[in-house]
Parts: sequence; structure tokens; C-alpha cells
Amino acid sequence: DPARIPEDAVRAVQGALNRFRERLGLPTTLVRPPAVPDVVDAAFQVILEERPAVFSIGLGNPEASMVRECRARGIKVLAM
Repeated sequence: DPARIPEDAVRAVQGALNRFRERLGLPTTLVRPPAVPDVVDAAFQVILEERPAVFSIGLGNPEASMVRECRARGIKVLAM
């Protein structure tokens, strides 16, 4: 969540990135990046509806409720 990043860190990182933006002809900025929308719940509902043979999660462990929902639909769960 970008709102949790200290202002001095935002300015420092944006300042460092501005050097690359300038080289690429992109506009520079020192503002905080916007929050990323949380799409996990909606995406997981699609997985449940589509019922793939395997639900593979690449970052972290799936929540226990996700595993239960998958197993109830015959979907195998793989955490990498």
C-alpha cells in the first residue's frame, strides 16, 4: 500500500526514477504512486467458476478458505 510508504522514501525513489524518466523522455514526478486495486477476490471467483484442474499460486501461501473452496470443487492447489 503506497499510503504506508514514508514521504521521504517516496521522494527519494521517485527522484532516482526521474533520472531514467528524463532519459526516456517521460514526465518526472515526486508524488506518491496510486494504490493498486485489490483484484484477488474477483480473480479467485473466476477461478472457482471456471474450475481449472489446478489452481497455482506463485506468491505466498493461499488462505485456508481458498484451499477449501478449491477442494470442494475438485480443483487441486499448488503453492510454489
